[in-house]
Amino acid sequence: SWTFSPAEQRGKPVRVWVNIPFNFRLNE
Repeated sequence: SWTFSPAEQRGKPVRVWVNIPFNFRLNE
């Protein structure tokens, strides 16, 4: 799941922090 919601952050915080910079690179 690539959704950055409070529930997702509680379930998989590591995945969220990895996907945030990754998404920025894809958007550039």
